Amino acid sequence: MDGSDPLDSTGTVGGMDGQDDDATGWDLVADYDGAAALIAGLLELDADSEYTKTELSDASGVAYKTLYLDGTVEALVDAGFLECEQRDGEETTFRIDPESPVFEAAAAFEIAAADG
Repeated sequence: MDGSDPLDSTGTVGGMDGQDDDATGWDLVADYDGAAALIAGLLELDADSEYTKTELSDASGVAYKTLYLDGTVEALVDAGFLECEQRDGEETTFRIDPESPVFEAAAAFEIAAADG
């Protein structure tokens, strides 16, 4: 795979918010208290819309303070699950990237777990 893909050929996620390049995708979920709930919430949201951290907090049930302080949202941006939009004078917004391998894997896991 080329260097632009957040998942390398071993299935690990590299460069996430300064984390160890040997960290796996499961490490992302384990290292951030709200990651699992945020990912579950993101799977329910409209990928064509933009969301603030407050809206992500509401959708996932993860406290805004947690999302703000621990870097969960930024880790999902680094992994390619979310795209970040920063406009001068406006609150930063986030959009789901439904074509991201990370999103596709999370959605497939959600479906497989529900069917299992």
